[in-house]
Amino acid sequence: MNFRAEVEHILDTIRNGFSRFDTLKTSVWDAVTTYSDVIPQDFVEDFQMVEKTYAGVKENTLSVLFAGVSKAGKSSTANSIIEQDEFFPTGAVRKTDRVTKKEWNGISIVDTPGIDSIEDTHDETVLLKELQLADLVVFLFSDKEGDLDAVTQKFLREHIIPSKDVVYVINKKRDD
Repeated sequence: MNFRAEVEHILDTIRNGFSRFDTLKTSVWDAVTTYSDVIPQDFVEDFQMVEKTYAGVKENTLSVLFAGVSKAGKSSTANSIIEQDEFFPTGAVRKTDRVTKKEWNGISIVDTPGIDSIEDTHDETVLLKELQLADLVVFLFSDKEGDLDAVTQKFLREHIIPSKDVVYVINKKRDD
């Protein structure tokens, strides 16, 4: 399976989860109505809380965050997946100097500066906040030697590996 197909599969899985919950919610409320005399009130209250939380999650946009080292191709990869050449600016020199969030087809795409260029800055704080909110993290390495330096290893250990859904990509740049 190619990278684009893998990302779309993960996003479809998340969307299907919403659909399954809608079906389950209807079945549970039918059962509560039918068997109201034997279902404990705390179950009904707990389910109402889950339903309220779900409604808030469903209203939010899915979020895909692109992270990795400088010049690993985060912006280019995001552009390629959504098939828009300049959704995020790219170039021979670094173009992404801050965390940037844009909407595309109901999905929030978050492009980030290289983790090796933002340590102990405001952008690191913003990146960590967005990382917690992301439904999917795409972590990129380039094929050049040294991309797995101490800063990257620390960031992976502390912030990426504990994330729930992560796709790791080793990006080979074309020689144009």
